[in-house]
Amino acid sequence: MAMLSNRALTEYNVDNGTNLELSKVLRVNFHQSAGITFYISFEVNDPSDK
Repeated sequence: MAMLSNRALTEYNVDNGTNLELSKVLRVNFHQSAGITFYISFEVNDPSDK
């Protein structure tokens, strides 16, 4: 799940001009229908806050 979280975070960073870093994955749920939908909660660090 860390790989999917990093991918989502990378897209977010590109779209919003940020540089957030994955800290840890908190919770994962999924829903299976025609495909699989993942709901991932994760914690991030903002290096610019240091």
